[in-house]
Amino acid sequence: MPPPSRPVHFAPWWLPVVLSLLFMACPQPTERIDRTIDSDRRPAPCPQALDLMSDNRFQEAVDLLMTRGAQERPGTTDPLDDICLGRALIGTGSYRQATGLLLPLQANDNLAVRTGACLYGAWASSAAGELDEARQLLDTCEAVQPLDLDSLLLPGDGTPGGLLLLDARSRRPQHLEALTLADDLLSAPAALDEPTRAWILERVFAVAGQMTPDQTREAADHTQPLVQAAAGFRTLELAIQEGQVERARALLPEVRCSLEMLDARAALLEVEEWLSGPASTSPALVGAILSLTGSYRRESRAVMAGLLLAQEAFREKSAPTSRLLIRDAGPDGRAAREVIALLDRQGALAVIAFVEPHLLPDLLDEAQRRHLPCIALTPDPIEGVPGSYLFRFFPDPVLEARLLATFAQEQGLAHLAVVIPLPTPDYLDTLVTSFADQACDAGFQVDEPLQYSTDDLQREAQTISQILAGRPFDGLLIADTGQRALTLTAYLGVQDIWSREPDRPLQSSERRRVLLLGNSLWHDPEFLSSGPDYLSGSVFPAWLPLETGHPAALRFAEEFTRLFARRPLASDAFAHDALRLLRFLLLETGLHTRDRIRDALEQMEGVDGATGMVHFGLDHTNQQPPHLLRVTSRGFVPR
Repeated sequence: MPPPSRPVHFAPWWLPVVLSLLFMACPQPTERIDRTIDSDRRPAPCPQALDLMSDNRFQEAVDLLMTRGAQERPGTTDPLDDICLGRALIGTGSYRQATGLLLPLQANDNLAVRTGACLYGAWASSAAGELDEARQLLDTCEAVQPLDLDSLLLPGDGTPGGLLLLDARSRRPQHLEALTLADDLLSAPAALDEPTRAWILERVFAVAGQMTPDQTREAADHTQPLVQAAAGFRTLELAIQEGQVERARALLPEVRCSLEMLDARAALLEVEEWLSGPASTSPALVGAILSLTGSYRRESRAVMAGLLLAQEAFREKSAPTSRLLIRDAGPDGRAAREVIALLDRQGALAVIAFVEPHLLPDLLDEAQRRHLPCIALTPDPIEGVPGSYLFRFFPDPVLEARLLATFAQEQGLAHLAVVIPLPTPDYLDTLVTSFADQACDAGFQVDEPLQYSTDDLQREAQTISQILAGRPFDGLLIADTGQRALTLTAYLGVQDIWSREPDRPLQSSERRRVLLLGNSLWHDPEFLSSGPDYLSGSVFPAWLPLETGHPAALRFAEEFTRLFARRPLASDAFAHDALRLLRFLLLETGLHTRDRIRDALEQMEGVDGATGMVHFGLDHTNQQPPHLLRVTSRGFVPR
């Protein structure tokens, strides 16, 4: 994945799902709520509900507030009462119900009502996954100048509301506004717990690391101590990046003093690493954890080829630009955790993992615990949410199913059959299940899958073809490899069932013609050497955009074939792009801490790679879509 012709761009801003540091017991937030509410200022049910919420008894608070009588339903009562109920619903995890209650209150004349509805509505919308709605709400919050957090109904929630705004501002080009808000939060009378305070400081220095020299000078002239400390931190960082080592050492005592006064331990460690740590004397380290000795050993060695190519291991160079440390994952979860711990001690800035499924949960849990960014090459879902260190980068069977279902609908198919091998790989099982769900939404019928054993494929294929000959269908999804698909369709030919070309009207013929659908495992030119006649015209999704002429994919395939004497598979390309992406962040953009690598992976709009434009969604899953290819006598062509 060659560096792009222009610098990588980060998205201007997106709202994360409510941060775990703020609402750690989701769906039952545990932040402290002020019990001392002036009863003269609150409707009668609210003080009792607040007491219940203070003890995390949110459902009891909801029950209390919703039993006020039919004539006092939400919308007819005091709007502050409705906000109180909305806050209780958030506590129970009923985010959409809370949103429906709070959104109408945006038009209220009372500033306290508007502010409370705005922040709680943004909280509920983001937790429900309605991120665009939450972003619009926060923009409305910030339109109230100045924002009076003390006017919230629940005073104890003023700090979480401020934290939500801080997170918004820190991910937008509002550096000074974010820093001043952080200073206000840290100096507020209400005591902050240690995780919340640490999170605020982490955001402060993440913002500082994005400031330009002009913004840094503006912050240095500010009167608030936290803003000045952030400016000093950034000034030191810029000096180091520009190679001004002596100036950096002269700045160090003052910067260290200001950071010690703030008890900003993470920033202190970062400063020490800049000037004397391993990062200043040796190339950045990326770890790779592969199942080299388990049932995935063959696939892991294929993935290793993509990693070595991305590492430029076969090119002569004067000095190493980054280090790649490859380790076997071991036989069990405990061994996988120990490998993560080893890479952590050796100072790895990120890790790439391709391991057997039963090892993945322990490995990801340990990486998250150690704040080590991990790109998992797996089709399985991960707990990747904004703010976490876990990312998934691999072909997605759900996206394949969606593409195939859309294509089937466009072709006017009404009734599809499905065949699938036993035992069924998880990838293919997810593909078939998702395809059936998509078909239900699209309005066409999909039969229960016909399963067959691969132990005696010839006999099983003959049986399957005889069963299909007696069934009415106009499309067939073959959830298996291309080589086995050839065997199956050969026996279908014996039953006079043949593949037809898409996008063409069906001609009258004695032969029965059906549209054949495949999957990304077919994207292997080797199986076509057996003769593509039976599959000619069939369509399947692919992830490596070679046939579409994508320049980065063509360069990758040419070099890979020259070095390894075979055409690359999708897994080779994804492993290659994962490491090339990390090397780009380390070497081209100068990122040198785990948090900044995590933030860059979250926020980048796209870096050109062999698999397309690489970027991650809100769930930390890669977003480049598959494309459709058609099988012809000449090979694969874009559909």
